Amino acid sequence: MKLGRYRFGDAETPAELAAAMALRDAAFGAGQRDGFDAASRHSIVRESDGGRVVAALRYSLHADGPGLLRGYAAQFYDLAGLAGQPGKFLEIGRLCLSPEGGGDGEVLRLIWAGLTRIVDEGGVRVLLGCASFPARDLGALRASLALAARHLGPCAFAPRARSGRVAVLSDEPVKGEDQAEGLRRMPPLLRFYLTMGGWVGPDLVADPALGSVLLFTALETGAVPPARARALRLLAGAGARNAQV
Repeated sequence: MKLGRYRFGDAETPAELAAAMALRDAAFGAGQRDGFDAASRHSIVRESDGGRVVAALRYSLHADGPGLLRGYAAQFYDLAGLAGQPGKFLEIGRLCLSPEGGGDGEVLRLIWAGLTRIVDEGGVRVLLGCASFPARDLGALRASLALAARHLGPCAFAPRARSGRVAVLSDEPVKGEDQAEGLRRMPPLLRFYLTMGGWVGPDLVADPALGSVLLFTALETGAVPPARARALRLLAGAGARNAQV
């Protein structure tokens, strides 16, 4: 898939996978590699000219609830309620952007287009993952977390922490001038979920391997506003056509 000067696709060669891992190491630290990597697919965004990798992520398609309960997020959260829902689940993680080029808005648009294609081809009902916040920066992220707290998931199956709970989200007032900064500092995957109609769990939990604090996030595909869904599919279609040129 291609948009502008970037291409999105799975890492298919040892060199591409090594580049994805190197970018993840730079973003999360060497402790970010884990046993879930072997069971995941790994996608990258690279420059069409030169091939430099500017973004990476991993994903796992869970065909049912039992598969979801074997995934990364289930280490930290009780997902039994969500796993009891029908349909397939797409778990996304380790999304990171290169400081050189990854901040280009076209990169994120290409990622969302690529994920849309994966969702449609896989018949996915729920996208999910854990947004990662630097543990040392929680104070500075107060506005981001307060904005996220406005999108708490359904009580029936919004997951609670298994252990290692750091805090519970609080829907405190956010001043107008702080809202833009709060959105800017949100992890890109979380910001995408929330703007598309997604929701979060109430608990922040610690991930010692990353030195981070995690927040469970989910997006039910049926909740995406129709106009946004059409726009993403148009973008995915354009990206697929461009890749053939």
